[in-house]
Amino acid sequence: MPPWIVTRVTRRRVAAVYVIVVALVIGSILVPEKPKDPRYPVAVADGGRFSSLTVDSVLLADLLDRGIKGIRLLSERQQRAVKSYLDSAAGSLAAQLDDLPKPRSDETMILGFSDLHCNQPMTELIARLVRATEPSVVLSSGDDTVNGTAAERGCVRREAAIPNGVPFLVASGNHDSDVTEAQMRSAGMTVLDGQVVEAAGLNVLGDDDPEHNVPFSVDRVKDRPESEEELAQRLVDVARDKHTDVLLVHQPVAARVIMNASNPPAPLVLWGHYHAQSGPRVIMHDDGSWTVGMQEGTAGGVREPTFTSFSTPFSPPLISADVYFYFRDNATGLITAVQPVHFRPDAKVVIDDRIATGDLAELPPETRMKLSGVSATPSAEASR
Repeated sequence: MPPWIVTRVTRRRVAAVYVIVVALVIGSILVPEKPKDPRYPVAVADGGRFSSLTVDSVLLADLLDRGIKGIRLLSERQQRAVKSYLDSAAGSLAAQLDDLPKPRSDETMILGFSDLHCNQPMTELIARLVRATEPSVVLSSGDDTVNGTAAERGCVRREAAIPNGVPFLVASGNHDSDVTEAQMRSAGMTVLDGQVVEAAGLNVLGDDDPEHNVPFSVDRVKDRPESEEELAQRLVDVARDKHTDVLLVHQPVAARVIMNASNPPAPLVLWGHYHAQSGPRVIMHDDGSWTVGMQEGTAGGVREPTFTSFSTPFSPPLISADVYFYFRDNATGLITAVQPVHFRPDAKVVIDDRIATGDLAELPPETRMKLSGVSATPSAEASR
Protein backbone atom coordinates (compact mmCIF):
# COMPACT_ATOMS: atom_id res chain seq x y z
CA MET A 1 0.00 0.00 0.00
CA PRO A 2 1.45 3.47 -0.88
CA PRO A 3 2.63 5.45 2.21
CA TRP A 4 0.53 8.52 1.31
CA ILE A 5 -2.73 6.56 1.72
CA VAL A 6 -1.88 5.53 5.30
CA THR A 7 -0.86 9.05 6.22
CA ARG A 8 -4.08 10.59 4.88
CA VAL A 9 -6.37 8.15 6.75
CA THR A 10 -4.56 8.66 10.04
CA ARG A 11 -4.86 12.44 9.82
CA ARG A 12 -8.59 12.21 9.08
CA ARG A 13 -9.19 10.05 12.15
CA VAL A 14 -7.18 12.37 14.38
CA ALA A 15 -9.09 15.38 13.07
CA ALA A 16 -12.46 13.66 13.69
CA VAL A 17 -11.56 12.66 17.22
CA TYR A 18 -10.33 16.19 17.91
CA VAL A 19 -13.59 17.73 16.74
CA ILE A 20 -15.69 15.30 18.86
CA VAL A 21 -13.69 15.98 22.01
CA VAL A 22 -13.89 19.76 21.54
CA ALA A 23 -17.67 19.52 20.98
CA LEU A 24 -18.15 17.47 24.16
CA VAL A 25 -16.08 19.88 26.24
CA ILE A 26 -17.88 22.96 24.92
CA GLY A 27 -21.25 21.24 25.29
CA SER A 28 -20.55 20.34 28.88
CA ILE A 29 -19.75 23.97 29.62
CA LEU A 30 -22.60 25.64 27.76
CA VAL A 31 -25.45 23.16 28.47
CA PRO A 32 -26.53 22.92 32.18
CA GLU A 33 -26.44 19.45 33.66
CA LYS A 34 -29.91 17.92 34.16
CA PRO A 35 -30.52 16.79 37.73
CA LYS A 36 -30.06 13.10 38.10
CA ASP A 37 -32.99 12.73 40.54
CA PRO A 38 -35.44 15.67 40.45
CA ARG A 39 -37.61 16.05 43.60
CA TYR A 40 -40.87 17.96 43.94
CA PRO A 41 -42.09 19.27 47.30
CA VAL A 42 -45.52 18.40 48.69
CA ALA A 43 -46.76 21.87 49.51
CA VAL A 44 -49.51 20.75 51.90
CA ALA A 45 -46.85 19.32 54.23
CA ASP A 46 -45.32 22.76 54.85
CA GLY A 47 -45.24 23.76 58.49
CA GLY A 48 -45.80 20.23 59.78
CA ARG A 49 -43.63 17.32 60.81
CA PHE A 50 -43.33 16.35 57.14
CA SER A 51 -42.42 19.84 55.90
CA SER A 52 -39.39 18.48 54.01
CA LEU A 53 -41.43 15.81 52.21
CA THR A 54 -40.64 15.55 48.48
CA VAL A 55 -41.60 13.11 45.74
CA ASP A 56 -40.12 12.31 42.32
CA SER A 57 -43.28 13.04 40.30
CA VAL A 58 -45.09 16.30 39.63
CA LEU A 59 -48.34 14.34 39.24
CA LEU A 60 -47.84 12.53 42.56
CA ALA A 61 -47.07 15.81 44.34
CA ASP A 62 -50.30 17.31 42.96
CA LEU A 63 -52.34 14.24 43.91
CA LEU A 64 -50.96 14.29 47.45
CA ASP A 65 -51.66 18.00 47.82
CA ARG A 66 -55.25 17.59 46.64
CA GLY A 67 -55.83 14.37 48.62
CA ILE A 68 -54.49 15.66 51.94
CA LYS A 69 -56.35 18.93 51.54
CA GLY A 70 -59.54 16.96 50.90
CA ILE A 71 -59.02 14.80 53.98
CA ARG A 72 -58.39 17.88 56.12
CA LEU A 73 -61.50 19.54 54.76
CA LEU A 74 -63.67 16.48 55.44
CA SER A 75 -62.19 16.10 58.92
CA GLU A 76 -62.86 19.74 59.77
CA ARG A 77 -66.43 19.45 58.50
CA GLN A 78 -66.95 16.27 60.54
CA GLN A 79 -65.59 17.89 63.69
CA ARG A 80 -67.82 20.91 63.23
CA ALA A 81 -70.84 18.65 62.67
CA VAL A 82 -70.06 16.62 65.81
CA LYS A 83 -69.54 19.72 67.94
CA SER A 84 -72.75 21.25 66.63
CA TYR A 85 -74.68 18.03 67.37
CA LEU A 86 -73.20 17.70 70.86
CA ASP A 87 -73.96 21.31 71.76
CA SER A 88 -77.52 21.16 70.42
CA ALA A 89 -78.37 17.76 71.92
CA ALA A 90 -76.87 18.72 75.28
CA GLY A 91 -78.96 21.89 75.22
CA SER A 92 -82.09 19.91 74.41
CA LEU A 93 -81.32 17.51 77.26
CA ALA A 94 -80.64 20.33 79.72
CA ALA A 95 -83.98 21.94 78.89
CA GLN A 96 -85.78 18.76 80.00
CA LEU A 97 -84.00 17.95 83.25
CA ASP A 98 -87.28 17.83 85.16
CA ASP A 99 -88.63 15.24 82.70
CA LEU A 100 -85.67 12.86 82.88
CA PRO A 101 -86.37 9.32 84.10
CA LYS A 102 -86.22 8.97 87.86
CA PRO A 103 -87.05 6.03 90.14
CA ARG A 104 -89.66 6.13 92.84
CA SER A 105 -88.66 5.57 96.42
CA ASP A 106 -89.37 1.84 96.22
CA GLU A 107 -87.64 1.30 92.84
CA THR A 108 -84.20 0.65 91.40
CA MET A 109 -83.45 2.23 88.01
CA ILE A 110 -81.39 0.36 85.41
CA LEU A 111 -79.95 1.96 82.25
CA GLY A 112 -79.55 -0.25 79.20
CA PHE A 113 -78.44 0.18 75.62
CA SER A 114 -77.07 -1.79 72.66
CA ASP A 115 -75.11 -1.32 69.44
CA LEU A 116 -73.17 1.82 70.34
CA HIS A 117 -70.53 0.96 67.71
CA CYS A 118 -67.90 3.34 69.11
CA ASN A 119 -69.95 6.45 68.26
CA GLN A 120 -68.06 9.25 69.97
CA PRO A 121 -70.75 11.93 70.26
CA MET A 122 -73.28 9.44 71.64
CA THR A 123 -70.72 8.04 74.07
CA GLU A 124 -70.34 11.56 75.46
CA LEU A 125 -74.08 12.21 75.57
CA ILE A 126 -74.88 8.90 77.29
CA ALA A 127 -72.22 9.71 79.88
CA ARG A 128 -73.93 13.05 80.52
CA LEU A 129 -77.31 11.31 80.74
CA VAL A 130 -75.93 8.90 83.35
CA ARG A 131 -74.58 11.76 85.44
CA ALA A 132 -77.96 13.49 85.29
CA THR A 133 -80.09 10.42 86.13
CA GLU A 134 -77.80 8.32 88.37
CA PRO A 135 -78.97 4.77 87.53
CA SER A 136 -77.86 1.94 89.81
CA VAL A 137 -76.24 -0.08 87.02
CA VAL A 138 -75.47 0.25 83.29
CA LEU A 139 -75.98 -2.71 80.94
CA SER A 140 -74.86 -3.12 77.32
CA SER A 141 -76.22 -5.82 75.02
CA GLY A 142 -73.14 -5.74 72.81
CA ASP A 143 -71.72 -4.46 69.52
CA ASP A 144 -69.92 -1.74 71.42
CA THR A 145 -67.20 -1.58 68.72
CA VAL A 146 -67.18 -1.57 64.92
CA ASN A 147 -64.69 -4.30 64.08
CA GLY A 148 -63.35 -5.58 67.40
CA THR A 149 -59.78 -4.57 66.61
CA ALA A 150 -56.94 -3.51 68.89
CA ALA A 151 -57.11 -0.05 67.27
CA GLU A 152 -60.49 0.54 68.97
CA ARG A 153 -58.95 0.59 72.45
CA GLY A 154 -59.56 4.34 72.77
CA CYS A 155 -63.23 3.83 71.95
CA VAL A 156 -63.54 1.17 74.65
CA ARG A 157 -61.86 3.41 77.21
CA ARG A 158 -64.26 6.26 76.44
CA GLU A 159 -67.24 3.93 76.78
CA ALA A 160 -65.93 2.53 80.06
CA ALA A 161 -66.16 6.05 81.51
CA ILE A 162 -69.92 6.26 80.84
CA PRO A 163 -71.18 4.86 84.19
CA ASN A 164 -69.52 7.48 86.39
CA GLY A 165 -68.61 4.93 89.06
CA VAL A 166 -71.61 2.58 88.93
CA PRO A 167 -71.22 -1.03 87.70
CA PHE A 168 -71.04 -1.49 83.93
CA LEU A 169 -71.82 -4.98 82.57
CA VAL A 170 -71.76 -6.09 78.94
CA ALA A 171 -72.69 -9.14 76.87
CA SER A 172 -70.48 -8.57 73.83
CA GLY A 173 -71.90 -8.83 70.31
CA ASN A 174 -70.88 -10.15 66.92
CA HIS A 175 -68.93 -6.95 66.09
CA ASP A 176 -66.86 -7.31 69.25
CA SER A 177 -64.05 -9.83 69.77
CA ASP A 178 -61.80 -11.47 72.34
CA VAL A 179 -59.51 -8.44 71.92
CA THR A 180 -62.47 -6.17 72.69
CA GLU A 181 -63.36 -8.15 75.79
CA ALA A 182 -59.76 -7.94 77.08
CA GLN A 183 -59.82 -4.17 76.51
CA MET A 184 -63.14 -3.90 78.35
CA ARG A 185 -61.89 -5.83 81.36
CA SER A 186 -58.73 -3.74 81.43
CA ALA A 187 -60.87 -0.58 81.41
CA GLY A 188 -62.96 -1.78 84.37
CA MET A 189 -66.06 -3.14 82.62
CA THR A 190 -67.55 -6.52 83.59
CA VAL A 191 -67.76 -8.85 80.59
CA LEU A 192 -70.38 -11.53 81.14
CA ASP A 193 -69.18 -15.09 80.50
CA GLY A 194 -72.11 -17.38 81.20
CA GLN A 195 -72.06 -17.08 84.99
CA VAL A 196 -74.37 -15.06 87.22
CA VAL A 197 -72.70 -11.82 88.37
CA GLU A 198 -73.93 -9.71 91.29
CA ALA A 199 -73.87 -5.95 90.72
CA ALA A 200 -75.70 -3.21 92.62
CA GLY A 201 -77.90 -5.80 94.30
CA LEU A 202 -78.88 -7.42 90.98
CA ASN A 203 -78.01 -10.86 89.66
CA VAL A 204 -77.10 -10.45 86.00
CA LEU A 205 -76.48 -13.29 83.55
CA GLY A 206 -75.27 -13.23 79.95
CA ASP A 207 -72.53 -14.32 77.60
CA ASP A 208 -70.72 -13.14 74.48
CA ASP A 209 -72.19 -13.85 71.07
CA PRO A 210 -70.96 -17.11 69.51
CA GLU A 211 -70.70 -15.38 66.12
CA HIS A 212 -68.07 -12.83 65.16
CA ASN A 213 -67.90 -10.56 62.13
CA VAL A 214 -64.65 -10.70 60.19
CA PRO A 215 -63.16 -7.16 60.51
CA PHE A 216 -64.22 -4.79 57.71
CA SER A 217 -66.54 -7.46 56.31
CA VAL A 218 -70.12 -8.71 56.51
CA ASP A 219 -68.89 -12.30 56.78
CA ARG A 220 -69.25 -14.06 60.13
CA VAL A 221 -67.35 -16.89 61.73
CA LYS A 222 -68.05 -19.05 64.77
CA ASP A 223 -66.05 -18.28 67.89
CA ARG A 224 -67.10 -21.61 69.37
CA PRO A 225 -69.19 -24.62 68.32
CA GLU A 226 -72.47 -23.22 69.71
CA SER A 227 -75.52 -21.83 67.94
CA GLU A 228 -77.56 -18.85 69.10
CA GLU A 229 -80.31 -21.23 70.20
CA GLU A 230 -77.87 -23.39 72.17
CA LEU A 231 -76.42 -20.30 73.86
CA ALA A 232 -79.92 -19.24 74.91
CA GLN A 233 -80.87 -22.66 76.26
CA ARG A 234 -77.64 -22.85 78.24
CA LEU A 235 -78.39 -19.49 79.86
CA VAL A 236 -81.98 -20.52 80.59
CA ASP A 237 -80.68 -23.61 82.39
CA VAL A 238 -78.23 -21.52 84.44
CA ALA A 239 -80.94 -19.01 85.36
CA ARG A 240 -83.31 -21.74 86.50
CA ASP A 241 -80.62 -23.07 88.79
CA LYS A 242 -79.53 -19.72 90.24
CA HIS A 243 -81.71 -16.66 90.84
CA THR A 244 -81.34 -14.18 87.98
CA ASP A 245 -82.75 -10.64 87.74
CA VAL A 246 -81.53 -9.68 84.26
CA LEU A 247 -80.60 -11.84 81.28
CA LEU A 248 -78.47 -10.25 78.52
CA VAL A 249 -77.82 -11.56 75.01
CA HIS A 250 -77.06 -9.78 71.75
CA GLN A 251 -79.03 -11.39 68.95
CA PRO A 252 -82.83 -11.74 68.67
CA VAL A 253 -82.48 -15.41 67.71
CA ALA A 254 -81.15 -16.16 71.18
CA ALA A 255 -83.65 -13.84 72.87
CA ARG A 256 -86.53 -15.60 71.15
CA VAL A 257 -85.59 -18.90 72.79
CA ILE A 258 -85.42 -17.27 76.21
CA MET A 259 -88.71 -15.39 75.84
CA ASN A 260 -90.48 -18.50 74.53
CA ALA A 261 -89.33 -20.65 77.45
CA SER A 262 -92.00 -21.67 79.92
CA ASN A 263 -92.10 -18.97 82.62
CA PRO A 264 -88.85 -17.26 81.46
CA PRO A 265 -86.37 -17.46 84.36
CA ALA A 266 -85.60 -13.71 84.69
CA PRO A 267 -87.81 -10.64 85.18
CA LEU A 268 -85.89 -8.69 82.50
CA VAL A 269 -84.43 -9.92 79.18
CA LEU A 270 -82.49 -7.48 76.97
CA TRP A 271 -81.00 -7.78 73.48
CA GLY A 272 -80.21 -5.66 70.40
CA HIS A 273 -78.51 -6.34 67.03
CA TYR A 274 -81.24 -5.10 64.65
CA HIS A 275 -80.72 -1.37 65.37
CA ALA A 276 -84.47 -1.02 65.83
CA GLN A 277 -86.58 -0.92 68.99
CA SER A 278 -89.18 -3.60 69.48
CA GLY A 279 -91.13 -3.90 72.69
CA PRO A 280 -91.45 -3.93 75.56
CA ARG A 281 -92.99 -7.38 75.41
CA VAL A 282 -94.51 -8.80 78.58
CA ILE A 283 -94.76 -12.54 79.23
CA MET A 284 -97.11 -13.51 82.05
CA HIS A 285 -96.11 -16.39 84.34
CA ASP A 286 -98.33 -19.06 85.81
CA ASP A 287 -98.00 -17.51 89.27
CA GLY A 288 -99.13 -14.04 88.13
CA SER A 289 -95.62 -12.54 87.89
CA TRP A 290 -94.09 -11.53 84.56
CA THR A 291 -90.99 -11.15 82.40
CA VAL A 292 -90.28 -8.01 80.38
CA GLY A 293 -88.35 -8.39 77.13
CA MET A 294 -86.91 -5.49 75.13
CA GLN A 295 -85.15 -5.35 71.79
CA GLU A 296 -83.12 -2.17 72.13
CA GLY A 297 -82.33 0.11 69.19
CA THR A 298 -78.88 1.39 68.35
CA ALA A 299 -77.34 3.68 70.95
CA GLY A 300 -74.94 4.95 68.30
CA GLY A 301 -77.65 5.97 65.84
CA VAL A 302 -75.98 3.69 63.29
CA ARG A 303 -77.76 3.17 59.98
CA GLU A 304 -77.14 0.43 57.43
CA PRO A 305 -74.59 1.89 54.96
CA THR A 306 -75.38 3.00 51.41
CA PHE A 307 -73.11 4.34 48.66
CA THR A 308 -73.89 7.92 49.63
CA SER A 309 -74.46 7.67 53.38
CA PHE A 310 -72.84 5.65 56.11
CA SER A 311 -72.21 5.96 59.85
CA THR A 312 -68.76 6.28 61.35
CA PRO A 313 -67.58 6.49 64.96
CA PHE A 314 -66.97 10.20 64.33
CA SER A 315 -70.33 11.15 62.84
CA PRO A 316 -73.52 12.34 64.53
CA PRO A 317 -76.34 9.77 64.66
CA LEU A 318 -77.92 9.08 61.28
CA ILE A 319 -81.00 7.49 62.85
CA SER A 320 -82.51 7.68 66.33
CA ALA A 321 -79.93 6.83 69.01
CA ASP A 322 -81.79 5.07 71.80
CA VAL A 323 -81.18 4.53 75.51
CA TYR A 324 -83.56 2.78 77.92
CA PHE A 325 -84.42 3.02 81.60
CA TYR A 326 -85.97 0.05 83.42
CA PHE A 327 -87.74 0.41 86.77
CA ARG A 328 -87.51 -2.54 89.16
CA ASP A 329 -89.72 -2.91 92.21
CA ASN A 330 -87.39 -3.45 95.15
CA ALA A 331 -89.76 -5.74 97.05
CA THR A 332 -90.62 -8.20 94.28
CA GLY A 333 -87.81 -7.69 91.75
CA LEU A 334 -90.34 -7.25 88.96
CA ILE A 335 -89.96 -4.65 86.18
CA THR A 336 -92.91 -2.29 86.42
CA ALA A 337 -92.03 0.22 83.68
CA VAL A 338 -89.71 1.08 80.80
CA GLN A 339 -88.82 4.62 79.69
CA PRO A 340 -86.93 5.14 76.40
CA VAL A 341 -84.88 8.26 75.63
CA HIS A 342 -84.20 9.04 71.97
CA PHE A 343 -81.45 11.29 70.54
CA ARG A 344 -82.75 12.19 67.09
CA PRO A 345 -80.54 13.04 64.10
CA ASP A 346 -81.74 16.66 64.30
CA ALA A 347 -80.24 16.83 67.86
CA LYS A 348 -83.66 16.92 69.54
CA VAL A 349 -83.89 14.69 72.63
CA VAL A 350 -87.23 12.93 73.06
CA ILE A 351 -88.04 11.51 76.49
CA ASP A 352 -90.89 9.05 76.20
CA ASP A 353 -93.46 8.60 78.96
CA ARG A 354 -93.03 5.63 81.26
CA ILE A 355 -94.47 2.50 79.69
CA ALA A 356 -96.16 0.38 82.35
CA THR A 357 -95.24 -3.29 82.10
CA GLY A 358 -97.12 -4.72 85.07
CA ASP A 359 -99.46 -3.87 87.91
CA LEU A 360 -98.24 -4.91 91.35
CA ALA A 361 -101.76 -4.49 92.72
CA GLU A 362 -102.86 -7.47 90.64
CA LEU A 363 -100.04 -9.72 91.86
CA PRO A 364 -101.46 -12.67 93.87
CA PRO A 365 -100.57 -12.36 97.60
CA GLU A 366 -98.78 -15.71 97.69
CA THR A 367 -96.64 -14.74 94.69
CA ARG A 368 -95.85 -11.39 96.25
CA MET A 369 -94.70 -13.10 99.45
CA LYS A 370 -92.63 -15.63 97.50
CA LEU A 371 -90.89 -12.96 95.46
CA SER A 372 -90.34 -10.81 98.53
CA GLY A 373 -88.83 -13.69 100.45
CA VAL A 374 -91.52 -13.52 103.10
CA SER A 375 -92.94 -16.70 104.53
CA ALA A 376 -96.68 -16.89 105.00
CA THR A 377 -97.79 -16.63 108.62
CA PRO A 378 -99.69 -19.81 109.60
CA SER A 379 -103.33 -19.16 110.42
CA ALA A 380 -104.83 -20.22 113.75
CA GLU A 381 -106.86 -22.87 111.95
CA ALA A 382 -103.82 -24.28 110.22
CA SER A 383 -101.83 -24.44 113.48
CA ARG A 384 -104.33 -26.63 115.29
